[in-house]
Amino acid sequence: GKALAKRPDERYATVAAFAADLERHLAGDPIEARGVDAWRRALRFAVRHRVAAGATAAIAVALVAGAAVALWQANEARREAARASAVQAFLIDLFRTNNADQADPLRARNTTARELLDRGAGRLGTALADQPAAKEAIADTLAKLYRDLGLTAEASDAAEARLAAARRLYGPRDPRLGAAIVDAALALALREPVPVDRGRALVAEARGLLAGEAPGVVQGELEYVASRLASEAADPTALDAARRSVAILRAAAPDDPQLVRSLDWLALLENRGGQGDAASATIHEAVELARRIGLPPPRMLRLMLRAGELYSLRDEVEDADRTLGEAYALSVRINGPGHPTTLSARRIYLRHLAWTGRTRE
Repeated sequence: GKALAKRPDERYATVAAFAADLERHLAGDPIEARGVDAWRRALRFAVRHRVAAGATAAIAVALVAGAAVALWQANEARREAARASAVQAFLIDLFRTNNADQADPLRARNTTARELLDRGAGRLGTALADQPAAKEAIADTLAKLYRDLGLTAEASDAAEARLAAARRLYGPRDPRLGAAIVDAALALALREPVPVDRGRALVAEARGLLAGEAPGVVQGELEYVASRLASEAADPTALDAARRSVAILRAAAPDDPQLVRSLDWLALLENRGGQGDAASATIHEAVELARRIGLPPPRMLRLMLRAGELYSLRDEVEDADRTLGEAYALSVRINGPGHPTTLSARRIYLRHLAWTGRTRE
């Protein structure tokens, strides 16, 4: 282009100048045929000094990447600090309001855990509108506490509040959203009466969101929820879903309490379906796992009562004697002799003794 320029003063002055430019081009040096900007000079330099330029580029990339990671960590730390601060402020305000609302200091001191939970759930509807992460954390805690108290409707409402906050926080493909959906579906499955259609819609959404993820506790819990909802709807797929739940958790989380719950549920379905031998083996596995991981006493008690009843029905007398005797003693210890759960454990144990002909005992 320079050699054929229309204006003579824009062409090479001599053939030697033209030849020199060709030599520079072949050597990778800047040429005179066009204005050489900083980018082209840098590119020519990189071609001539490949090793040095490569090392420099690697160092630059590492510095940029390190700065990006540090910036991301700093942002995460700030978000976590803001979330923790908001949660702390919510809880402090909850207890402070408890004192302020009570004219009688004794009444304030005697406020029950249930009353505080209800007050917190009521405030959560309007509080923390600009802090969805804190709102999600508090709603999740409320849902678990309500569930531990057997308040299934309240637990479900709190789980739905957590899910609403999670939808604001996470993208549609974020596994953390999947976990929130599964928890909300589980709360629905435990609710009385069970909203089957809503629960199954959440299960379908979670399955789509978690597709392609490595199987783990969330997927195992998802299959457990699907099984419970299917059973509620008299759907024969309940047993297959329960088996999938157990298989996933055995492989991914063999010491997780969720595996105990899934085994317990599978044993119930197997026994209900006339598979007594399989049910006995499954409940044995659940009890042994619960002992090994140290399941909390209230959950251990419920599991032992169900296991003991199954052993008794199958004339596995020695296992039934040991399990029901331990369950009754445990309930007396943690609940007291007059508690309804203790009386129920006593009734189950007495019935087993009567069925096995031990009227004196």
